[in-house]
Amino acid sequence: MRVVSLDAPGQLRLTERPAPPLAPGHVRVAMRAAGVCSSDIARSHGGAYHHPLVLGHELAGIVQAHGEGAEAPPLGTGVTIFPLLPCFACPPCAEEQYARCLDYDYFGSRRDGGFASNLDVPAWNLLPVPSGVSLDDAALTEPLAVVVHALERLRESREPTRICILGSGFLALLAVAVLQRSPRDVAITVVGRHPHKLQRAEALGARVVSSAEHEAFFDASAGSFDAVLEAVGAPETFAQALALAAPGGRVVWMGNPSG
Repeated sequence: MRVVSLDAPGQLRLTERPAPPLAPGHVRVAMRAAGVCSSDIARSHGGAYHHPLVLGHELAGIVQAHGEGAEAPPLGTGVTIFPLLPCFACPPCAEEQYARCLDYDYFGSRRDGGFASNLDVPAWNLLPVPSGVSLDDAALTEPLAVVVHALERLRESREPTRICILGSGFLALLAVAVLQRSPRDVAITVVGRHPHKLQRAEALGARVVSSAEHEAFFDASAGSFDAVLEAVGAPETFAQALALAAPGGRVVWMGNPSG
């Protein structure tokens, strides 16, 4: 099978590799779409657990083969892949809190992922793709799940009407799109630095704050928002999120901490 191998920081190589034997309970998925996460970029420039490594955890493909005993969708079914591989033995796993697993594995970071022609996946980690959803869109299930989870946390105590999103990257734009489907009117403000991304946020219905407006915005908006979603991961924006929240407001830090 073909894989894109990260052989060393900054060194990606397209190569051929023999397909491993298909383990019991696993399913071979022919890859059809794989997203590039910002974490993939960081790993490719020195943040990988080991080398060589096949990146890729935002994945969708077609069921190609079943391992012995695999209870899985039929051959030819479009699927997306839950990339977290829990141990199923620790206390959080016993409570089905798999994201808190004490000994987890993960496609595309701790083990080889989906930048390959196929990937063997435990049947438990597969989700059939509904009819009418393309595999390109299905590959976005993992980042969309991150956003939906963050917004659920943001709304836990009450439904906010004034939300500020710090950052204008892909997850921030997904958050705007999801919020616009809310049955209630929600005023969304997106604070970002990249004009083309802010244009997308504005097209989705958000008020946008460009780099040139940042200083005036933060001076005038302290304590103004029911909810603040941090989608950058920088110490500066963590602090700004707290400053923007109204008394009794709710803050969710969604970005991966950079410091």
